[in-house]
Amino acid sequence: MFFSTLPLYGQNVRGLILDDQTKEPLIGAYITNKNTSKTIVTDQFGSFIINASKENNTSLRISYLGYRTLDTTITSTISPLVIGLTPKVTLPTIEIVSKDSERHVRNELAIANIPVALLNALPSLAGETDPIKSLQLLPGIAAGVEGTADIYVRGGTPDQNLILLDGAKIYNANHLFGFLSPINPSLVKNVKLHKSGFPARFGGRLSSVLEIETEGGNKSEWETTLGIGLINSRFQVSGPLKKGRSSISIGGRTAHLSLLNFIAKNEESFQTYAFYDLNLKANWQYGKSNISLALFRNYDRTVVAQNTVRTPLQGIFDYGNITGSARWSFALNKKFTLTSLLTGNYYSYRAKEELSISEEIAEITSNISTIRELDAKLRLRGYLNNNLILETGLEGSLRRINPRNVESTNESLSVGFRPEENSQDLAAFADVTLDVTNCLALQTGLRIQNYFLPGNPGHNATFTYLEPRVNLSYSLNEKATLSTSYTRMSQGLHMISNNFIGIPTNLWVTANERVIPIRGTQFSFGGGYNSKKFNLAIDAYYKTAKNVIDPLPGVGFFQSSTENWENDISAGGENQIRGIEFFYQHKRDRLFGWVTYNLVWNRIKYDEINNGEWYFRQFDRRHDLSIVTGYRLNNKWQLLANFVLNSGFRLTLPVATRYDGLSNSIIPVYRERYNGKTPIYHRMDVTFRACLKI
Repeated sequence: MFFSTLPLYGQNVRGLILDDQTKEPLIGAYITNKNTSKTIVTDQFGSFIINASKENNTSLRISYLGYRTLDTTITSTISPLVIGLTPKVTLPTIEIVSKDSERHVRNELAIANIPVALLNALPSLAGETDPIKSLQLLPGIAAGVEGTADIYVRGGTPDQNLILLDGAKIYNANHLFGFLSPINPSLVKNVKLHKSGFPARFGGRLSSVLEIETEGGNKSEWETTLGIGLINSRFQVSGPLKKGRSSISIGGRTAHLSLLNFIAKNEESFQTYAFYDLNLKANWQYGKSNISLALFRNYDRTVVAQNTVRTPLQGIFDYGNITGSARWSFALNKKFTLTSLLTGNYYSYRAKEELSISEEIAEITSNISTIRELDAKLRLRGYLNNNLILETGLEGSLRRINPRNVESTNESLSVGFRPEENSQDLAAFADVTLDVTNCLALQTGLRIQNYFLPGNPGHNATFTYLEPRVNLSYSLNEKATLSTSYTRMSQGLHMISNNFIGIPTNLWVTANERVIPIRGTQFSFGGGYNSKKFNLAIDAYYKTAKNVIDPLPGVGFFQSSTENWENDISAGGENQIRGIEFFYQHKRDRLFGWVTYNLVWNRIKYDEINNGEWYFRQFDRRHDLSIVTGYRLNNKWQLLANFVLNSGFRLTLPVATRYDGLSNSIIPVYRERYNGKTPIYHRMDVTFRACLKI
């Protein structure tokens, strides 16, 4: 009844924002109604719906990083709109959008829209830019082991990050032992990271949601791009299937094998490493419908051979993802849009060992782990009037996990392993975004999450959770905003072995009636000040998680049995995380950049570990400082640099040693878990960037 009494200020006008040259949709472009000061952003297809005045003309300002800002006036009779933006010919100032400008609802640091210009400009390993590693320079995000692509978001673990590539889930987002992610930076179109106040359409992870959209192709003409780097080479071919309406983009990368031989190949021993990734995406636009199809494949393979030992040994280690997604968006009318998404993922890793017993006989043993997943989502989004947005939908997943399967030609080898585990996830969600007053904005949502999980033989476990989400924002004036959020999340997957390097020795298992899903809560409060010269934001948060698991002391799952993994872990862990984020951005024309500082306390408690007392986790990174700066020398040249400093990782160090007479060896004695730390780490990277016409 309350919503039905809200006045209608005008009529909804549907539009599309395109690159004026390639006709490719621009994701995350900003459209501001200058009459009402309301700002919205375009979706994955570059579409938007805005409320226009019935009596008077509506003035719009349209902006997108790297493009010229457009001011235009529309009449209420023009629908749908097709607006093209012209790219800038000079190097743009890099600016992080640290809030969701669609509605001033979320915390200033809850969402980060990462410009592609930022991803392509920051210094990286051997000059190779990387979209996920670039996130490590933003507030609330700590890097894994130096050089790796793992991220710890607000004290969470890497397995608590939901990574979506064109809507499909990605597991183990690492290339080259973690020094690169499998996301080709030249194909990235938009990156959006949610850290708190998650929309109700997302579930299944506790810490973050990372949305990555790739390019759909040039709709005007065919173009080919080639690149050669120190580590890999890449290509992209894109063009119109039907000019102005449909397009296709194909891209890929492959490693330079000769440069990735870590040990020089000879008759005695060698080690080689190779990887590749492939992307294919096609887009069609017909009337009120937008259709997108995307395929992705990444693969890593390393081979190690040692012929100097008595029994020659060769090891092969490979892993990768195969994903596919189909997205269809249909405009039901001027108010409502229906979007359906179907995705699939197949992830696998294999560790193969071959012992040459003789010239004719070889003993081969393989450890294989796989994840198969199919996900479907239906979402309805409606702009009821100028102040009210409604979003609701359903989501379902089917998942089959094989934690480990051992195959061996050695009949005497007996390693127990768990058969494949099946699980189902079902969810219903709804979000309401409301401008209560000109200063006060509210977004509230609810997700009903159901897990149908395998239990002991003959038993099945079912868990249903209510996950409310609330975001509240209050504008003190045109520049200053206060905001707060509350979120409940759950996770039905566990990772039972953790490491600090990017190889996937981690094993994924499904929760069951003995080891139930993880549940998490996050509360945050902060404020921000946004002016033409600088941005300033501070956010404090408190997170808790229950039912966290960890291997018992002395247990490792790399080669041990997974048949009864529940007996080798401690379940029911209680995790508490407190943190403060600071973000300052300088936005002058020539000198620009930002500073981020994270202060985090991350501790956990298990009944069977550390005598049941609280201790700091290995992911506890107390201090994390990043400074990024750039100086525009002229319209062609930029100087960019970044400096990082962070606390060391937690380590479990022995407190004493003892002599064991039976084995005639010295054995370390451990008492407290993670009782030490590595030294403080700091690094500076510098790069020159040029935009030259050849």
